[in-house]
Amino acid sequence: MKKILSIVIALVLMLCAAVIPSHAAQTDLMTVDSAYYTSGTLYAYVEPAGAQDLKTLTIKPAVDSSGMNTATPKPITETDTTIDYILLIDASASIRSYLSSVFSFVSSLMNTEALKTEISVASFGESFRLIADGLTTPEQVSSVVENDISYTENYTDICGGVVDAIEYIHRTNRTKSEVINLVVITDGKAELGDTSPTALTRSADKAEAVITTSPEIILHTMCFGGDWEQNAYRALSKGTGLNEDIDTYSSETAAAVAGSRMASKIDSLYTFSLDFSWEYKDARSDVELRVQLTDNPKASLELFTVENVADLENIADADSDDGDPVLVPNTEDTTDTDDQSPAETEAPSEADGTLTPTEDGSSSESLPATADQLPSGGFTGSMPFPILWVIIGAAALLVLGGIAVLIILLIRKNKKKHHPLPTGAASSPQAPSGPAIGLTLEILQGSASAYKDLKLNQQLFIGSGNDCDIVLNDPTVSDHNARIFMENGMIYIEDISPLSNTYLEGMKLFSKNRLRSGDEITIGNTVFKLLF
Repeated sequence: MKKILSIVIALVLMLCAAVIPSHAAQTDLMTVDSAYYTSGTLYAYVEPAGAQDLKTLTIKPAVDSSGMNTATPKPITETDTTIDYILLIDASASIRSYLSSVFSFVSSLMNTEALKTEISVASFGESFRLIADGLTTPEQVSSVVENDISYTENYTDICGGVVDAIEYIHRTNRTKSEVINLVVITDGKAELGDTSPTALTRSADKAEAVITTSPEIILHTMCFGGDWEQNAYRALSKGTGLNEDIDTYSSETAAAVAGSRMASKIDSLYTFSLDFSWEYKDARSDVELRVQLTDNPKASLELFTVENVADLENIADADSDDGDPVLVPNTEDTTDTDDQSPAETEAPSEADGTLTPTEDGSSSESLPATADQLPSGGFTGSMPFPILWVIIGAAALLVLGGIAVLIILLIRKNKKKHHPLPTGAASSPQAPSGPAIGLTLEILQGSASAYKDLKLNQQLFIGSGNDCDIVLNDPTVSDHNARIFMENGMIYIEDISPLSNTYLEGMKLFSKNRLRSGDEITIGNTVFKLLF
């Protein structure tokens, strides 16, 4: 029964992950670190895969058939982009002993950063507090960090602090060509005033939902000692930034290296902007783009839950409308700020599925910050979708998903009694649907138990659990670590474990990724290929 319950929980988490998609959109060419839409223009900041030169690409909206509205990524260092870092510092007493390392990190970060940089400092303990913003020198930042934070907090709500910080960012002014980095500086230890057994899990679940639906923010972490509370690490590792564990015995040197590495990551990004003339009736929407190489076929790039940066009046008008949110094409021409030609756009249909509104599930609770702590201006990014409905919907999915999986498992268990499999082979959890694709498993390193020749009907599971299609003989791997599935006639691989990672061709997976025959997959100590 315990094994069945663990399977139910894993599969239900997969179901919830499908409802709230990850914002780390990815192709074989690039990963999207940040994206948002404002004043008729979509801004995106992307990280090239390996040594790929993104300046050879042409990108266009999937719904634009005219071909006039296109963009080519260019290095961010060749633009006038402003880089904002918000340092969210743990205000517990233990952090005071690491202040010299924090100063080393700040100095290295700001001295390495090649673009215009502004720093804000905030703290968290039991609640979020904005300390200062608009800082432009390491000396200013170090003075605020040392003198304006008390470091006397008895409770440390890491996930709650991140949620409040993201909501603060949603409520501040946004300028064009701006990259927002949220850097969490902590020792990883979480202690809440709520002592119930599920308090840390609930706090982390909320943070994970907010992080994965805020693609405009690049979330980094810097943990002294690397001793993370498990739930907090699971939630914060969903960010698209760096996760730095700082060794306490060489913390100043390690922190300086982390600062340099963080600035170098941001400076290595490419950026592009595209004009859209849609009037959003929802605060966020999914966007699909077409990527064209000069000598290769087109690829698709999906941006999930992209924020529409509108003013307070427009959002208030949209919230007052009755009916479901819709996307309405604007007949007026728009002028591209990057000397692009005006584009004629067409209204997306339900059939094409290329640009659709999504109901956002992030929190809309008020911030502990006072009004004088918030910069003046007319922007808000708070969501019109109440958090209560997210909780109700998630609970319903958990109940229905659990019942369905239990029924399926019981049916499969009865079938196993009459149809035993060969020793060491895992039963397939998939239901046949249409013609199957044959897959040949080739183990390069480690060991696994499975049929050499597999059949992919809908999906296959990979992990250490005996019910997986490919069972990895590795105790460090989760019971259900990854899945392979078909979608729109193509094969994808997706990491579904919050504890252990999946790598495709050496790159860590943050969301589903196209799987091609012969791609090298690494999970734990096992390296293998699937040929099809």
